[in-house]
Parts: sequence; C-alpha cells; structure tokens
Amino acid sequence: MPELFLRVNPNKEESKVDLKKEKPLLIVIALGQNDYNLVFKRTTFPENYKNRKDEFIISYYADFLEDICAAYPEVPILWCLGSMDATSPGSKWPFYIEKAIELAKKRHPDRVFETLFFKWHGNRLHPNIKQHEKMAEILEEKIKNMMLW
Repeated sequence: MPELFLRVNPNKEESKVDLKKEKPLLIVIALGQNDYNLVFKRTTFPENYKNRKDEFIISYYADFLEDICAAYPEVPILWCLGSMDATSPGSKWPFYIEKAIELAKKRHPDRVFETLFFKWHGNRLHPNIKQHEKMAEILEEKIKNMMLW
C-alpha cells in the first residue's frame, strides 16, 4: 500500500495525487484483513524477520503511517479493521495496529490518530448487507465524534 496510496489510479505509477490541490478532512485507513490472510497463509517470511514477525508487521504499519503523515501533515487519521477474522478472538491484528498508532503518536504528539476495530461477525466470510449497514453506522458515528460534527 505505501507505493499505491498517492496514486489516482493504482495501476498507473504516473497518476499521482496533487497534494497541493487535494487536502482531505480525514484519512481513513481500512487495511489489515488481507495482510492477516497473507501472513497466515505464507510459508516463508523475510529471512531477517523469521522470529520477529510481530516486530516486522508493526514496523511496516508504522512506516506506512509515516508516509501518510509526510503527505498530509495535519490531517487526522482513523485506522479501521473490518469484522472478518482479523478481529476474531486471538487475532493479533488489532494489537499490531494499536502498536503502530502508538509509535505514530510518539512521533507526532499533536496529531489525531484513532482506531476503530469492528466486532468480529463470527465467520471468515465477507459481511452481508445488514452487517455492512451496521458497520457504516458505527463508522459514521466515529467520524462525527472525531471531527466534532
């Protein structure tokens, strides 16, 4: 994602967001579920991180947050994690994201960073329409509170 988030079209490297024209009110990051699946399905990990998987993931997320902070210096950030198995009981993904956010807060103490971890809906399938609607309500309320709307 670090190489894609500033692209208008993720398939075209030259299609860059104009940071002088585009200033969002809020950045919502919705990442983690696919990472969860990739890591647990992977049989190998970078050699220098074989026994430090947790550290590697936290560092990668913290570095990604640094890239976002550099691109958008004053914009609040909300990191969401969906309701699939990345938020299931025993999953470390909420921990990884919280740790990355903690590092970001230390580096940028005046900046707003928040998280929203949706409750696991009980299976590995994508949420259904009713679950999406409930998640949208929760997200909307979180954004209203963050932005003081």
